[in-house]
This record gives sequence, C-alpha cells and structure tokens, in this order.
Amino acid sequence: MERNDMHITETKIHDTLYCYAAECVWNPETKKNDKPSKAIGKLDVENRFLPNRFLSDVLTRYSNDTSSISEYEQKIIDTVKAKYGQDLQPREFAARNNGEITKVIETAAVIHNGPQLVFESITSRYKLRSLLKKAFGENLAQDILSLAWYITSEGSALSNNDSWLDYFENPRGYGFSSQEITKLLDHTDYDSIMTFYKQWLKHSIGSDKILYDLTSISYYGTGINMADWGYNRDHENLPQVNYALLCVRKSGIPLFAWPLVGSIADVSTLEDTLSFLEKLGYKPNCLMLDRAFACVKNIVYMLKRKYTFLQALKINAKWIFELIDVGEIVRNRPDSMLSIEKRTYFVSTTHMQWVRIQIAMVRKTRFFAHAKEKVIDISRGMARISLRSICVRHMYCFVTIWSATPGFALWKISIASTKD
Repeated sequence: MERNDMHITETKIHDTLYCYAAECVWNPETKKNDKPSKAIGKLDVENRFLPNRFLSDVLTRYSNDTSSISEYEQKIIDTVKAKYGQDLQPREFAARNNGEITKVIETAAVIHNGPQLVFESITSRYKLRSLLKKAFGENLAQDILSLAWYITSEGSALSNNDSWLDYFENPRGYGFSSQEITKLLDHTDYDSIMTFYKQWLKHSIGSDKILYDLTSISYYGTGINMADWGYNRDHENLPQVNYALLCVRKSGIPLFAWPLVGSIADVSTLEDTLSFLEKLGYKPNCLMLDRAFACVKNIVYMLKRKYTFLQALKINAKWIFELIDVGEIVRNRPDSMLSIEKRTYFVSTTHMQWVRIQIAMVRKTRFFAHAKEKVIDISRGMARISLRSICVRHMYCFVTIWSATPGFALWKISIASTKD
C-alpha cells in the first residue's frame, strides 16, 4: 500500500479538541483510498498539546532507545512536532495492570432481541445471509445485514445506527462509527452488487406477477451527479434521483432497485431496465406497468422479446380511440358486465395483431395495430393501407377496455401479450 503524507485532524467533543494522526493509504486491491486515523491526544484550555497514553508510551520508548519505535510511530512524532511546535514530553498515567485488584465492578448490558426474532426469521426464509456471503464475503455480509435490520426497523440515516445496534440483537453485535460506515460503502463495489442481484433474482423466480415502477428521492445536498430536476412526485422544488423498482405483486418483496438520473422520464427507462435484467439472466413471468410506461416503442419491444405483460394505456391517441370503437358492440351486451370491489365495469377484449411493415422505398419500419379486418395506423404521417398489400411480421396481444357505462365514459384500458 502506498502511503501519503500524514496530517493532524482535530475533532471537538464536549468542548474538548481531540487530536488524530491521519493519512491517506492507496489500496491497490479496492482501487480506493483508505483513511486510517489514530488518536494521539488533546488540547488543553490554553491550546497546549497533551499526548494520550499511546503517544506517551511511544515517547517514553523513544527517549530510552530511538531504534525501538517503528517508522509509523516516528512519523507521528515528527508530524505532531511540526503541527504544535513544542518539545513533546510523555504524560504520567496510572498503570493498566499493577497485579493488585483493589475493587471489582461488575456491569451488565441489556440487549433486546425483539426485532431479531422477526428479522432472523425473514433472513433465514429468503436465505439472505448465504446470498450476501457469496457476493460480499462473510464479514461484509454481516455488516450489511445488521444495517439492513436497522434501516428496516427505524428508517433513519446510517449515521444514527450505533444507538440501535448497541441496544438490539443483530449479526454484528455493536454499532458503526461514521468512518466505518464510509469504509463499508467504499467496499460495496459494483461487481459485488451485481453478483448479489443475479443470485437474488435467480432465487426469487416464481409464478407471481411482477410490478415495475419509478420512484424519486428529493436531494438537499450537492455532489451527486445523478441528482437533477425532473417530475417530482412529492411536488417539492428540489433536484432528485430516480429509482427503478421491481417487486412481487402479492408479497411486495423487492427484486431489483437501481438509481437513475433525476431528469429521466418513466417511459424512457423500460427498455434499458429489461435489457439490464436479461444480462443478469432474469425475465419476469408477467410484467405489470402503469400508464406512464405506455408508448409504441415499449410495446413493440416487449412483443418482439415475447414478454408476457399487462400495460395500462393512455387514451389520448387516435389508434386507441379506434380500438375503443371496435369493442363497443361487445360492451353493449349484458354479459359484458363485471363487478369488482363494489364497482361495475362493462368489459370488452379484442384479440389484436401488432403488424410490422417494412417500407423499402424510404427504408423505414412502421407499426400498425390490426383489429377486425382493418389496419389502424399508430405512426404519424401515414395513411391507412390495405392489409392484402402488406408483407408483415405479426405479433399478438389483447386489448381490454373497462368502461363505466356500456357506450362511453371510459374508465381504463390495458394491453396484454399472449404467451406465444
């Protein structure tokens, strides 16, 4: 490891300035700087430096034999002299163990295990401990799991962890200092995170439907490149970071979460997220999306990749209006009525071909929705053309229309793919 110049840092605690010998150490394995520090003393009311027990022991050995101290200890002495410009003298401290026990004080710490009974059951059920060990190693896995328990219980900042971890039973057994939190976050590198997600997605594959959505977290500070201005769901006048979230519909268990630039729109994230998941070896059995992700590009992508999905649609497009008209006769029939959670709907479902047309003259591809012997143009600036004159590749899906009344007053509309 390559060490840089040592320097002195001072931290004020209860009106006392404590001094630390700090340095930056380049770690070639992690490709990052470690920042170890060593407590060496404090300043009195007159700003005179008072060495602590450690530095006093070093100074005592140095005065007896200069060769008895290490290069690191010599650097501390030189740095302290350069900083405070005085003749360092060791202080007298009571012996730590003089062989005589005059008084024994017994203390007991009360550790509560209420949260541990709940979290340990969840950890075992989903094999989180073994998955974290494979991705991050045993020691780091214990630390991450302890912080996960704390955040799940308290929902507070990581810097407030120590009071909770010292009070409740957890895998680590005690809290983190702010320096330890920084070091832990530095060690959770990209490759380890991807390894965990790949194992977690493989372990969590089931037959339930998967929900995909975006959420945003407002940002008050500076220094995060991904923080940007965009649609703020809390209507706060702040930059934000977006998070893509994938979770199981019934249980709400998160499967995947990934940060995105705060200015990115929901509709433009779907293709990249699904491509990313495919590289991790994961494809949802059935994907459910709200109207914010509805666009021709996304629907074509999911149909071409043979996703089974349920996509809510916006009704402000001409081709949607024409599909609504196609199913109107069906919705006028009494047997189309459906009651769900004290609401009554009139439902029609149209089996639809999604047609890709290759136009050789202009070297462009256009997409059309074909329903009941007519082609509905979903591209701008294109006229209807005869179905007989098209050389096409077909993709199939269903359009379901839920209406509050048989003839009009649309409630919602969705599109779903078939399994073929």
